[in-house]
Amino acid sequence: MLSVTIYSILFAVLAYYIAVSKDEDISYGASAYILVLLFGRLFPYLILEDKSHVFYAGYLIEVVSLFAVYLIENNFKFTKPGKVLIYTLVQPITSLAILSGNIRFMVVAFAGALIVPVVCILYFRKTTVTKLAPEAKKETVTKLITDRLKPVDAFALLVFTALYAVLLFYNLGSHVAPETGYVLSSDVNSNEIVLDLGERKEVSQIWIWLDYQNTKCSFSWYSENESTWKELEYNHEFKGVFHWHKISLTGSLRYLGMVFPDSGAIIDEIVLIGPDGNRIFPDNRYEYMSLFDEQDTFPGVPTYYDQMMFDEVYHARTAYEFINNYSIYETTHPPLGKIIMESGIKLFGMNPFGWRFMSAIFGIMLIPMTFALAYVITGKRKETYITTILMSVGFMNYTLSRIGTIDIIVAIFILLMFFFMILYVKNISEGVFTKNQIIRLLLCGISMGLAIATKWTGVYAAVGIAIMFFYSLYGFYKEHPSKNMIKELTKLGLFCVGVFVLIPALFYVVSYYEFVQSYPEKGLIQSVIDNNKYIFTYHSGVKDKHNYESEWYQWIIDYRPLLDSRTNFGDKISIVSTFANPLICFAGIIALIDNIYLWRNRSNKNAGMLVIAYFSVLLPWLMVHRTVFIYQYFVPEIILVLMLGNSFSYRSDKNKKAWIGYAVLTALAVILFIYFYPVISGQAVSVNHLKNLRWFNSWEFR
Repeated sequence: MLSVTIYSILFAVLAYYIAVSKDEDISYGASAYILVLLFGRLFPYLILEDKSHVFYAGYLIEVVSLFAVYLIENNFKFTKPGKVLIYTLVQPITSLAILSGNIRFMVVAFAGALIVPVVCILYFRKTTVTKLAPEAKKETVTKLITDRLKPVDAFALLVFTALYAVLLFYNLGSHVAPETGYVLSSDVNSNEIVLDLGERKEVSQIWIWLDYQNTKCSFSWYSENESTWKELEYNHEFKGVFHWHKISLTGSLRYLGMVFPDSGAIIDEIVLIGPDGNRIFPDNRYEYMSLFDEQDTFPGVPTYYDQMMFDEVYHARTAYEFINNYSIYETTHPPLGKIIMESGIKLFGMNPFGWRFMSAIFGIMLIPMTFALAYVITGKRKETYITTILMSVGFMNYTLSRIGTIDIIVAIFILLMFFFMILYVKNISEGVFTKNQIIRLLLCGISMGLAIATKWTGVYAAVGIAIMFFYSLYGFYKEHPSKNMIKELTKLGLFCVGVFVLIPALFYVVSYYEFVQSYPEKGLIQSVIDNNKYIFTYHSGVKDKHNYESEWYQWIIDYRPLLDSRTNFGDKISIVSTFANPLICFAGIIALIDNIYLWRNRSNKNAGMLVIAYFSVLLPWLMVHRTVFIYQYFVPEIILVLMLGNSFSYRSDKNKKAWIGYAVLTALAVILFIYFYPVISGQAVSVNHLKNLRWFNSWEFR
């Protein structure tokens, strides 16, 4: 099977890389063992369909690879085998845990498999001081920051952010939409609408704006000659709320009947169009005043600008339901993202601008967030500016900032997690438990809580920051052993339990207060339990085929865009599509390889943190066997941009003109952004122009 083949290739690449990149100045330590654990144990379990084979495949791969790493690290000499032997002996326990299917047994076994080697490594460390001398700390800070920011930089960032905000808000969405509704019920004559046109008239189109519930409708017309109703269409299904639905008709009629079988359905507006394109107003429209009081909101040809597109029918709709304490439709993600989206709707109403407003705000936040991350990583002004510009011309961040979904929201929280953890790691010379470091960990934990309460992908990033954290501690105590190491680690461990367990759990649980408003009989805790069971079950079983679905290995090469919206205007077409800027995508692959090299062969800690961050938010998708789309690659793509900045920053230390190459790359990315702007913004273009934008056969824009 393909997934097993990919797994085998990845493991072969890992083994080859460890073999060829060995350097006497580099110690792999626990990181190598953790990588082996993931590739040798976790992936076979999640990828192999026959779980009974995991015991044999995972155990055999892991034993062989552990001894291979052990021999490589010891220059192929069989010395001090204690760590690897102890670690290998605990593997049958993890295999039995997997085969047993007992979740608690599996958690304990895996925890033991991780803790044993770390304890063995730390136990034999020599003891000295835990903090660096002031001179060493000063030297470390100098290495971190080589080009100090100036007041003009803050002004430049503010101006650039404002310009990007203008670009995001330009044609973001209509400020008006039908909002007064006609509520249908199951009572006699209360679930039907009969329109009298006064005389027989040609009706070619019926446009209906549906409120927050899907429904069906049977259309009929009255034949005066036969004194009977004639069926036009039976049980027409409206798919998509807060959306203009078109029903095409032919022929003339005076009386138009509509019967809605679903009680509680709400229709906000009905527009009748004749063959000449003019509107037709029923004589008895005053009987249904709420259906004909917002005719000016009908745009003629609805596009993304006027109605919901793609997953807005889930996320924006749920935000509206939260506001009104309705029953909740979308419960496949935690609620925080939709709670945040409420603000835009409360400010501007239930219209496209209102339900996209907070996404745009978070999209704007990406600019200063990128600037801060790039500066912390490179410590250079030029590279920071260029990285920020490069980020701003990514296709996905533009599209996801202009659609009412939660992906841009969780991305910002994840970047905050990485930002504060990177600060902690880069300043670990201050000590592991100083005031500043405590604040950084606290802010990281809060960001983690916000991310996970928005979307479970925050858990993937949490694994990344955990690896960064433990890897940095390992390196710190390796270089600066301490007599009080156990005491310090115990104190730090208790603090981290509060910061990375209790605080995120508190944020997560409290975010469900909206569920209590809608379902008061359940209570807060029961709502959390029930919904999380449903989230897990739902995402385990979503395997429906979709025209624009793609696998994780296809995201890396920008294989298939996701079409969010499409509207034809005769010989023109409006498209909103989500995919990556191809130049960033393919240059990012090179940057990824380069950062792995810089980490392992040049001891570049920035590269190491970025590599950990990238794989922590990408590799879990290898284990997800459900329908997925390219927008899941959004956060990994952001990290690729930061990797490009780090690569060029490192090269500029060797060659002062290296930043020019980075500037040229960014200029080309800007050109591509302008070239592809029509298909990421919804701007109407000719069909021929659209064909020119289809560089690959897998890029479907129609």
